[in-house]
Amino acid sequence: MASEQVFHIVKLAGANYLIYLGTRRALRPRAALRQGILTNLGNPKMAVFFASVVIFSALTCAWLCLYAATVSALGPVLARSRVRRTVDGVAGAVLIGLGVRVATEAR
Repeated sequence: MASEQVFHIVKLAGANYLIYLGTRRALRPRAALRQGILTNLGNPKMAVFFASVVIFSALTCAWLCLYAATVSALGPVLARSRVRRTVDGVAGAVLIGLGVRVATEAR
């Protein structure tokens, strides 16, 4: 019950803000920038979105660095012709399997 009242208050505040924005005329660039920054800082979804982008970027960077270090360390082993043929064969079999699955998948 309390959250319904809070939601109604937030909804009315948002409506009033939209009406306020609609009544304003052209803004100077600095005022528009300030208004945009304040609007985004007041929106919790933006904070969550940017935090998730930063976390995703950090995890991607860590994964790619680990992958590059592993491949670099295993370079001499992976360069052997027998290992290379095995890796190529396994990768080819996986790709063929995925292709068959996509081709036979029901809509």
